[in-house]
Amino acid sequence: MTIWISSRVMPIAAAACAICIALGGASEDARSADGSPRFCQGTQAKDVRPAPSGQRGVVLAVSKKRVQAGAFVYARLLNFGGKAAGYGREFLIERHSSAGWALDPSSPDGPWVKSLSKLPAGAAGRCYRFQVPVGQAGGRYRFSTKVFLRPGSSARRTAEFLVE
Repeated sequence: MTIWISSRVMPIAAAACAICIALGGASEDARSADGSPRFCQGTQAKDVRPAPSGQRGVVLAVSKKRVQAGAFVYARLLNFGGKAAGYGREFLIERHSSAGWALDPSSPDGPWVKSLSKLPAGAAGRCYRFQVPVGQAGGRYRFSTKVFLRPGSSARRTAEFLVE
């Protein structure tokens, strides 16, 4: 199955959504039999990453903390809380500078398919995929996406990565 997002083709594993498992010491670049990263294979939050110390609720995790220009980096929402949350397909890439966080020109800009997915308690959401452009300046970047914790209430979740 292929989904068009921001003039880019984004292959999605046909079995539900792509989610990765970091079990058994698998490397960040380990691939499953269907070619998707292991980070994008698991369906339960605890199978993707251990819960952050003392943190509950919905978090955004990245597949790699460091990435080279031209490489792919993935992010996904993990629900370590006791209540379901909603989320969509859209995400932003932001870059850190001396002025703070700002939208990076390489960030996907849609058009986004408007759909709201449910992220049950304990579950892992779909993988967001971003290819760091060749020639991208090194520095701190992050995925940013919106989650809906209750009707009429949304919050941003972010996950940093470093471009080397």
